[in-house]
Amino acid sequence: MAKRKSRVHSQGQPSQTKKRKSRTDAGRRRWDLSGWAIIILLVVVAVFFYSFYRRSAVVSEQDLSPLPLRVQILNGCGERGITELVEKRLEAEAEGVIYHVVDRDNAKSFGFPQTLVVDRTGNREAALELARLLGVQEKNIVAQKLADNLYDLNFTIVIGGDFEEIVEP
Repeated sequence: MAKRKSRVHSQGQPSQTKKRKSRTDAGRRRWDLSGWAIIILLVVVAVFFYSFYRRSAVVSEQDLSPLPLRVQILNGCGERGITELVEKRLEAEAEGVIYHVVDRDNAKSFGFPQTLVVDRTGNREAALELARLLGVQEKNIVAQKLADNLYDLNFTIVIGGDFEEIVEP
């Protein structure tokens, strides 16, 4: 291969205008590509953060809906099928509150003369609302937290001998 002769300026330095120009052009191309990549990346990051901002700023009615209250219904009167009837009444008449029945069973005895609402979490206002819905007197609301609340219960309803008043208001 033949060596190229470089031009010599008046100062005795070889001319590297072509090489400089090509380096400058390559640098510009590199900057153009990396510059656009940085701009696109910044736009994507900005859109990402804006979407979180908008999501947290907009609160829908669904977000404000209360969590379901977990209820256990116990048959304390011995009447067959009474727990299912009370569950249906809760589903039909609850306004603005969701009652999720997680357990229906018999109480330890059938000797309960009146229906009780047992508050398992200390939420007195919700216990009053549940008692009002069922027609249970306020004096029959009992606060009793469980040491091992396996069902994560909010309330236990023990249906007593006054079940006819509870089932049919």
